[in-house]
Parts: sequence; C-alpha cells; structure tokens
Amino acid sequence: MVSLGPQSPANDPGMNFDPDTEPIPGGPGTRRMDAVSLALKDLETAWLRAAEADNGRGVYDAALWTTLHRHLQTAHLAAERVDRDKEVLYPPLREQWVYDAKTKQNLRKGMTPFPTGEQGLRLFTEARVNAPSIAAYADSAALAATATVRADVSGRQVTLTLTAAEENVHHVCVRHTLTFFDFTDASRPRPINTFWPDVRTFADATALTVTLLPGIGRSCLRELERELGNVAKATDWLDEVLEISNEDVDGRLVFYNVQFTDVAGTDTAPVVRAVIESFAPDGADGPGFTRGDLDLIAKRL
Repeated sequence: MVSLGPQSPANDPGMNFDPDTEPIPGGPGTRRMDAVSLALKDLETAWLRAAEADNGRGVYDAALWTTLHRHLQTAHLAAERVDRDKEVLYPPLREQWVYDAKTKQNLRKGMTPFPTGEQGLRLFTEARVNAPSIAAYADSAALAATATVRADVSGRQVTLTLTAAEENVHHVCVRHTLTFFDFTDASRPRPINTFWPDVRTFADATALTVTLLPGIGRSCLRELERELGNVAKATDWLDEVLEISNEDVDGRLVFYNVQFTDVAGTDTAPVVRAVIESFAPDGADGPGFTRGDLDLIAKRL
C-alpha cells in the first residue's frame, strides 16, 4: 500500500489485500476503505477475474489493461488529494492503528468495527443473558469438526485434513465471542480482540467451525505454497504454525492459527494433518475492542 505503517505491527496480512481504512461518519464504529484503497481493490478484483477466466488460463486483453489503467488513475488522483507536505509518501494514517503499551505493538484496525465503550457494554450485557456453561468443553479432545482439502503445492499433491477438537472451539468461545469471553484471563496476547457476534451457544460455535474449516484448509494450502513450498522434504512442514490475518475465507475476513501435527504418505503425495488452534473475525463480520476498552467494560458488567 502507499501509506507508511508504524514499527512493531502485531499483524501481517502477507499477500492479502491490506487497505487503508477510515471510520464511517455517524456510524456505530463501522469503517470503510479510503478512496485510494477502494480503487486499488477494484484493480485487484479486475486482475484476479481476468486471471481466473478461461478455466484458469487467463484472459489478458486490451479491455483489461484499459480497466487496470482506469483504476490506477483513480487511485493516483485520490492519493494526490492527500496533503503529504511535499513528501512522496503521505504520512502514517495514525487513526487506523491501535498501540498496546503492554506488548509495545501496533495493530491495524482494518475493516473491523469499533463500538464505543457504552455500545460495547450493551453488546456484552445482552449477549450474556442466560448464557449456558461451556466449562465441560475446556479440556475435551473430542472431535468437533474436520475438513479435508487437496491441492498441488510446488509439485506435491497434498492432502490436508484440518481438525478442531472441542477444546479448540472452547478457546474460540472464551476469546472471541461476546457471550463467553473470559474477562478474567490476564494472558490475552493481542492489543485487540474481535468477536463473533452471533455465537450464543457452544453448538453455534461448533457450527461456525464446521462452516469455516474447509475454506481455512484451502487457505493453509495456499500459504504452504507461498511460504513453505520450496522445502527439501514435505516432512519439514511438521510442527510449522500458520498465523494468518486478513484472509478471505468464503467471503469473510478471518484471522486464524493452525499447527501442522503430522506428515505421512510420500514426499510427492504427502498426507498432512493439522489442528486449528483459533480463528476470529478480521473484518466487518464482528466488532473489535482494545484491551483497555475490555478492562473498562469488565468493571461495569
């Protein structure tokens, strides 16, 4: 992107689109892409559609180049309207970053809505009325969800089975749902927590896991290609951890953490097993709250 970021960012979107965002005036903490990012997103969309055309062979004709040029011009004109004090790059857009003094890291707000403290208090209060206990799942190794996906990864025909035990779903509940969030957990590592707003029961969380797991599995294979495709042996993937943010999973922007736990089969056709440790909304699908906001809300619940 064209704007500078701060030192020590807490999240790295890698190859994923990483827009500059701004609050929607008068909205309940909701955000939107700024004009430059909107144009660049349109450019990316046009390019990806062209690349996927003709059964993946791609169609790169004059009309495409005209479209890409138009989007680049739009982005350029929008950037020129920003006061850069005669610098080539305009200064960091500090409003879109949150600094956490505890970890000394910065986290990009992205498209995540950020309600006010009062709005957040209402959300948590309403979600926790008659909340059922989920303590029984905290240490349960019972299988909650599984998905198997396949893809070519640098010439290897990889079969990946991604699983979630009930204890993994429990972790998502106590870290990333309004109903079950554990305000007493002082080990929260991130300056911002995001929340699945519609999860009210453990069954809801399990159903969400079942829905997302295939798309996360496909994303894992793409990340293997990008980050670890050139390993000497497929067994080198064992114990690797993928921590990916801002990933489009079937239309939802998601953060996830996956660990590879077994690599079997052959080197040319490896059979890989992995466990999803956590996943959370990383865009407009759920609200975000800073560590400080959560501490203040906890005192009033």
